[in-house]
Amino acid sequence: MTKLIDKGLVAVFFIPFLLNAQAIWDTTKYEKLNDRFIVAYFQSVKSFNSEIGQVTLKDSLNQSSFNYFAETNTSQGVELNFDKINLQIGFKSRSPKATDKYGQTDFFNLGFNFGGNRWFIESSYRRYTGFYDRNTPNYDTSFKRTGQYTLQPNMNAILAKVKFLYFTNSKKYSFRSGYACNYRQLKSAASWVLSGNIYNNQQTNDSSFIPLIGRKYYRHFADLNSIRVTGFSANAGFTFNLVLFKAWFFNLLATIGPEQQWRKYGLINQGSGTTYSFLSLSGDVRSSMGLNLKRFYLLYSFTIDYTAYNNYIIEYNSRYISNNFTFGWRFKAKTPAFYKKFQQTKFYKKL
Repeated sequence: MTKLIDKGLVAVFFIPFLLNAQAIWDTTKYEKLNDRFIVAYFQSVKSFNSEIGQVTLKDSLNQSSFNYFAETNTSQGVELNFDKINLQIGFKSRSPKATDKYGQTDFFNLGFNFGGNRWFIESSYRRYTGFYDRNTPNYDTSFKRTGQYTLQPNMNAILAKVKFLYFTNSKKYSFRSGYACNYRQLKSAASWVLSGNIYNNQQTNDSSFIPLIGRKYYRHFADLNSIRVTGFSANAGFTFNLVLFKAWFFNLLATIGPEQQWRKYGLINQGSGTTYSFLSLSGDVRSSMGLNLKRFYLLYSFTIDYTAYNNYIIEYNSRYISNNFTFGWRFKAKTPAFYKKFQQTKFYKKL
């Protein structure tokens, strides 16, 4: 497995070196803002949920399905952009829901992105602690009276991921104009997208994921308290920017493809278990819209990241949803001498 993961990392990080053509674009379609240091503030509403179900026994009352949510509600952060480099740091700011019913979720997010419009690498780290089960009303008869969800305060989820994106029509289409905004798409354009992902996703708990009432449906997985997955996928899709008056824009990107996964299911008092190999499906859907001017920009972006971890007993689906509102300002800035040297390298010119 280690050799396969290493090959996946090589594919993600070294594909750009195989793209020998220098990045040249149609300046009537989009412009690059070379001398700008961008500082942005964002607020977001994010949610991460894991849906757990079983496929072996009939369950007319739906008492064997669980949907664990970690809702960060409102979070905020700072985004810094210069040329090809993008850094995001976000923290949870408040939980408007009643913590006695929904519990408390601790959340941290860190993102680092690098690249241009020809290819782009996104890396992210997300950590959640504290979940509640939205399916509680299906099996807890006291819910109508108390409104109390089943809480898993020590359930922890960590996702570290690297995504590679390659755009076939980078001469006319600017991906970054809809998200990082150090480019401005001036006229509408579209492109095919090739994507590769490598990630490690782990969800753990101090007790079983399965409440007592549902354990009879899960056989030996009744004591499941951890799942650790390393995955590698190759996706393809389509994206476009719709632009009005060289300022207002709408972007949509969607990819889908097969994913090779290596999973470990951990049972209480039995360790992390054996590694199993699975072929699954993964997808990425995102959209943004907003106003992109010379100095100022504001945008709303929406992202869904979905992965399935199903086997002969369990259906386990992981879904990350993010809604972001960002506004930023581009400051006039001189390019540092060391960075100018980097801009003259062959590697940089392939971006």
